[in-house]
Amino acid sequence: MKPMKYSTIIEALFDRADTFPDHLAYSAEGDEITYGRLKREVLHTATHLIAKGLKQGDRCMIVLPTGLDAITILYAVQVLRAISLMIDPNLPDELILKRSRIIDCRFIVSLKNRQDDLRRNAQST
Repeated sequence: MKPMKYSTIIEALFDRADTFPDHLAYSAEGDEITYGRLKREVLHTATHLIAKGLKQGDRCMIVLPTGLDAITILYAVQVLRAISLMIDPNLPDELILKRSRIIDCRFIVSLKNRQDDLRRNAQST
C-alpha cells in the first residue's frame, strides 16, 4: 500500500483547490460549488468561528441537514483543529442539549430558528 500524500482531509481539499480551483467539488439538490470556492468559503467560515470564540480542541456540534452548509462548517471546524460532531437535526431539542452537556460541547451550529429554540430550552433546564 502506498503511503498517503496528506495527513488530513483539509490538506487534500486545499491541494485540490489550488490545483483544480474550477473543478466541481460538490453537487446535490441544486447546490454546486467548485474546489476553489469551497476553500474560500471554508476559510471565511473558519474566520467567523474564530471571531465567535471557537478554538483548537473545542467540541462543536453541527446540527444541520446534510448539504453544502454542513460540509462547509464541518471543514471549517477541522481547519481550526476543533472537534466536529454531526448531529441529526431531526432530534428533539432536549436530546441535543443533553448530548451537548454529556460531551461538554462548547458550540452548537444550527439554523437560526433552531438556535433560538435551543437557547430557550437550555435556559429552562
